[in-house]
Amino acid sequence: MGTPVERVSPRQMMFRRNFFPYFVGNLTSNSGTWLGSIAQILLIYRLTGSTFMVGVVNFAQFAGMLISTPIGGSVADRFDRRRLLMVCQLIAAALTGVMALLTATDLITVPLLIVLVLASSIVVALSTPTLQALVVSLVAQSEIPTAIALQAVTFNLARVIGPIVGALVVTHLGFGWAFGLNALSFLTLVIGVSMVRTRPSDVPRPTSWPKTRDLLGLLRENPQLASLLAVGAAVSLAMDPLNTLGPAFATEIFGRPDTLAGTLIALFGVGAVVAAFTLSWRRTGSPERIALTLGLMTLGMLIFALSSELAIAFPALLVAGFGYLSSTTGSTTQIHQLVSDDVRGRVMSLWTLTFLGVRPLAAMADGALATVAGVRVATIVMTLPALLVATWMVSEFRRRRRQGDEEVPQGAARDGDGPETLR
Repeated sequence: MGTPVERVSPRQMMFRRNFFPYFVGNLTSNSGTWLGSIAQILLIYRLTGSTFMVGVVNFAQFAGMLISTPIGGSVADRFDRRRLLMVCQLIAAALTGVMALLTATDLITVPLLIVLVLASSIVVALSTPTLQALVVSLVAQSEIPTAIALQAVTFNLARVIGPIVGALVVTHLGFGWAFGLNALSFLTLVIGVSMVRTRPSDVPRPTSWPKTRDLLGLLRENPQLASLLAVGAAVSLAMDPLNTLGPAFATEIFGRPDTLAGTLIALFGVGAVVAAFTLSWRRTGSPERIALTLGLMTLGMLIFALSSELAIAFPALLVAGFGYLSSTTGSTTQIHQLVSDDVRGRVMSLWTLTFLGVRPLAAMADGALATVAGVRVATIVMTLPALLVATWMVSEFRRRRRQGDEEVPQGAARDGDGPETLR
């Protein structure tokens, strides 16, 4: 067995010259995205008063994942990832700028809002596999778990900052300013990416467009990869009610203004950030640990769904956020360690489809279920798949451990200790 590699801490990694600009740019861009997201759902909720229409806007925000992510994965494997990411961010900034202008001049309508949200989501989805594949090329192989945890920090710290700032901006400055700040935030990632340099790949890039069946064959041959992708889908389903039904929870359940939705989303993000700086970077994540933290997220979301007091709902969201980040960081790290760089973009496009691509379907289901049965029932139903995946992973882990006790010689590495790289 090799000598264990000492992990670099998030604080050490964060301030490295080749990581800090990317970290700041991604954090600012993600914060702007969350700011724009809370502004979108508040605007559509005020225009229509319908949780179903909130679901439609959230569907549009993530529908691009279904449309352009598969192409984005292939593009990420063939072309320069830094340049591709910068071009996509500039286009997204332009589209969001148009949304800001139309809103500020009172020309925005419900159909226009949905179309612009959809167009932006297509561009962002095209760049998401590139963003996921790029981060591991900024660090050494042994530092990948820490880099992925910090990648998740940018998303979840943004979940804390963006909704709160968004609610304040909407309240005091208006929706036009909220969308305008989101447009500017895309440019910060362009600047950050332009200041870092990627580690040269040890494998050549594909010279022709890869075939989808090759990637599907990879999943058939490697059930471990498929199970890790299932974690992303389950997590995405369980967390979606907080975004789609947040305004309805605020007004119907807690009797507060709809802007409380920003605080609810932010508290979930606080729990995630705590996880990133405590547990997530220390280990790559065994199947049992991933299952346990996924179960923790499930518990938190169920308590939130059943609560009637903020004193119960707030801590429940902290717990849910902690479990969410721990399980997703563990599963994503394992995915990166399973694949080689020449297929990383395409595999991360699958990750994007499972983690973000199910969000439009989840948003529509949330809105429809809430309309028919109420927000509590909708949240409980959307959380159940995560409970099922966690239960299945624990059962599978115990089965494989029993097999290992019978078949693996004493002192040999067990499955999950060091996954073989797949190509």
